[in-house]
Amino acid sequence: MQLPAAKFPPSIGLVICVCAALVAWLLASPVNESRGMTWDEAYYYPTFVAASKWTGMLLTDPGLAMGSEGIRFGWEEIHELPPLVKWLGAASVSIGGTGWGRLHRMRLVPALAFGATLFIMFLIGRRYLPNGILWIPLLLYALHPRVLGHAGIAATESVFAAVTMLTLWAALNDLRKWRWRLLLAVCLGLALATKVNGIILLAVVLFWLATRHWFDGRASRNLRGTLLKADWITLGIVLPVAPLVAFLMWPWMWDDTAARIGEYYRFIAEHSHQGVWFLGSKWNFGEPPAPLYYPLAMIHVTTPVVTMVLFWAAMAAGLTRFASRRKLDSMSQLLALLTVAPVIASSLPNAPKYDGIRLFFPALAPAALLIGRGVFFLRGWLRRTRPKVLTSGLQRGFIAGTILLVISYPGVDWYNFPTRFMRRGNARFSFEQTYWGNAVDAEAIGWLNSNLPPNARVKTLALQPAVFEILKEWEVLRPDIEFEGAPPYDAHLMQNRKGFWGRTEWHFHDDRIPLRTFGRNVGDEPLVFIYDGAPPIARR
Repeated sequence: MQLPAAKFPPSIGLVICVCAALVAWLLASPVNESRGMTWDEAYYYPTFVAASKWTGMLLTDPGLAMGSEGIRFGWEEIHELPPLVKWLGAASVSIGGTGWGRLHRMRLVPALAFGATLFIMFLIGRRYLPNGILWIPLLLYALHPRVLGHAGIAATESVFAAVTMLTLWAALNDLRKWRWRLLLAVCLGLALATKVNGIILLAVVLFWLATRHWFDGRASRNLRGTLLKADWITLGIVLPVAPLVAFLMWPWMWDDTAARIGEYYRFIAEHSHQGVWFLGSKWNFGEPPAPLYYPLAMIHVTTPVVTMVLFWAAMAAGLTRFASRRKLDSMSQLLALLTVAPVIASSLPNAPKYDGIRLFFPALAPAALLIGRGVFFLRGWLRRTRPKVLTSGLQRGFIAGTILLVISYPGVDWYNFPTRFMRRGNARFSFEQTYWGNAVDAEAIGWLNSNLPPNARVKTLALQPAVFEILKEWEVLRPDIEFEGAPPYDAHLMQNRKGFWGRTEWHFHDDRIPLRTFGRNVGDEPLVFIYDGAPPIARR
């Protein structure tokens, strides 16, 4: 059921979303606190460079580029990473820049993806929500601190969120028309070419196509049969076209295709379970596997309280409406599926559980739109039972409360207020303080440059050594400082990621006084410690 359209023209939404992308990009500047190079950026940077060089080779010598050697040169590096992020990353590193500016240019891609996600949400909300409520899901998503944090990391999450919203927009159009069927298939192909989670998105859309008219209350059996026939045709188009689109975008798959597909399948099946600190204990990686409720718990401690309250109120309103009318419109069905499917998939016994919310990050944008849908239903009920002035005030209160309660310094290490409450009485924070190494920022690198002796040796603990090699290449870090060399060391550099800690790291944390610390989280602990070079005393 299509609801009254908002009056805002698309151009206004586009301007606002472009401004939001610009703000996200400015906040992502490496000179800001805890905006240093992350593990994934260091992991992806070489493959971005290789793909960029391969693109230049394709333009100058197509025969060489398309040969086995050429494809291996451009695409073998981290070959399990799907191609869309590589293409975008290749474009970003081609822009150039010096020093920290290179990293900032890499982060233009996730910032633009963040803005694109908001704009597609605006287009969907404009069609299905009235003016006042339209802005609620946009504000909830745009001001989610971890969403803004991921908008400043040159990784896959923000790009996949944009592709998810693009797929949702295509699916909500008239799929009896061939252009929308083909667009939906292409969008799902882009999803498969962005992240392994694209398989989940494809499964959700296929399930929704096969079942949606059994729940939307279509009374006519003949009409239902016609609509089901149209959906089955769409299914027949999506199933072959989506994988074909992903294949055509992925040069690595073009050479020895059967072997490459086998490699990718093994990567999915054997995806590692990294260590994680959760509820005051270490899980995975030699310890018991993280509990099945890890995703649900992490959503509740990393999402602003007002958003969670609105989400559960929206869910209650939607379920009440479904129970009373015995039907649920197709949009609400798809939003609910897109919200719960990533969380359910991450909760399965053998599914990886680590890195906060990144593995179920795609659920956040559909959840925000689902909140807007639920608020619309709730407002309709209140208008029938309460004075109009009350519902108008409630609507304004939602927006004002969202702004006041959600705004905080954004970052991928953010936790909400109840987790600070949980900190009381506990010697250690119950959740992972940080994941990405981003607290080794410009200030921390400046300290290393200024305070370490010539030809210093530094031992990194719970950090990605590749970060420092890239920063030396960019002339941000002194080239004479050696990382991961043999002892003796002049310093130990340790990240506060307890899921990666062993006896040595706990010895430093509990028994040694750091020379300097950087970053601070809701757990009131530093995110990075610098200790002297004295050898550690491993605990028994």
